[in-house]
Parts: sequence; structure tokens; C-alpha cells
Amino acid sequence: MTSSGRDSGRLLSALTNKERAAIVRNMAGLLLSREQDIVEANRLDIKNAQASGLEPQLLNRLKLTKPKLLDLNAGLNMIADSAESLLGRVLRRTKVASGLYLEQTTVPIGSLMVIFESRPDCLPQVASLAIASGNSLLLKGGKEADESNRMLHSIVQESLGAHGFEMRDAVTLVRSREEVADLMQLKDLIDLVIPRGSSDLVRSMQEMSKGIPVFLPSRRNM
Repeated sequence: MTSSGRDSGRLLSALTNKERAAIVRNMAGLLLSREQDIVEANRLDIKNAQASGLEPQLLNRLKLTKPKLLDLNAGLNMIADSAESLLGRVLRRTKVASGLYLEQTTVPIGSLMVIFESRPDCLPQVASLAIASGNSLLLKGGKEADESNRMLHSIVQESLGAHGFEMRDAVTLVRSREEVADLMQLKDLIDLVIPRGSSDLVRSMQEMSKGIPVFLPSRRNM
């Protein structure tokens, strides 16, 4: 899973900024055209969560509505706009000798793993940011949103597949906690882990990581 995703990520990073932006725009459009499928998958998650006694606050985070999908569409289109000039941009240029310059430019990080809780709307947001920046991505969402995440991931793959079937693996959905624990050992294949959720989740990722940097988000971004 990880090696094929990394290979697909290299293909993704080789695209032009405009091509990556087009993938994100396509994804934004599919969120609206596939609204019925998304809402139906989400309805199953809501039903299962209610049966298991999930707290009302978490149920609200879990629920996907038309206004949420419209907000996602607008947000992804903004990301697509920024993607058109995101990579290869020169941030700093210093002359070190006659005819010799040192440049600092924007480049992909490589292979990312993002773990998030409950909110399925995180999936297209994070996927679009990874695609725009030319990074391959492993995603693990909360089990409460399993059906929603599968549907949203299929939309991400459909958007990537427009540039070749082999591109679809650039964003991969991790199914279980056991897989996460195994992946956290692969420091040669994963470059950065980003947990989005509770402090317990962040602490757990730090403890599991075997040499992979874990990004610590500010509380307001969790």
C-alpha cells in the first residue's frame, strides 16, 4: 500500500500546477454531483452511530448536509486556485558568487499520513491539500464515519484517475488501527504524520512513531 502510494505520489508531483489544480476542481464538482450518494452513505453512519449511543455533539460533526457540501465545494475551489502557483515558486534568491545563485523554492514534502476523528468532511479537505501540493497521502478517519469516508475516498480516486489509473493510489484510505500501528514503523516510506483530533490522539501517534516526525497542530486547528 505505502510503496505504491509513494510511486503514485511521484507521478502526482510530476504534473504541472494547472493539472493538479484541475484534479482538485474536478473533486469539488463531484462533491455536488454525487450529493445523493454521499448523503446516503452518511445516513448509514448516522444510523449506526445513534444505535451505538454516540454523543449528540459528535453526531453533529459526523453529519454531512447540503450546506456542508456547498462549503466544501467552495473551499476546494479556493485550494485549486492557490494550487496553480503553489509548487516551484521561488521564496528567496541569494547571490553567492558571480553567476551563482542559491534559491529557496516550494517543493512537495513526499508521503504524508493524516489521522482524523469523526468528521468525514476532513477527508476531501486534506486530500485536496495533498494533491495541490504534490504529496502522496495515507488517510485514516474515525470508525464512526466509515461509510462516508469510503464514498468520499472513491470521489478522490475518481478525480485522480482522470490523469491515469495508476494515479489513484496517490491518496489511500487506511482501514484499521492495526494498519496505522504497522505504518508508523515505516520511516523510509512515510515522511510526516499529521494527527487532527484530541490531545490523546496526538499523544498516541507520538508514542507509536518509530522515527517518523509527528506534526503537532495548534489547538485551534484540531
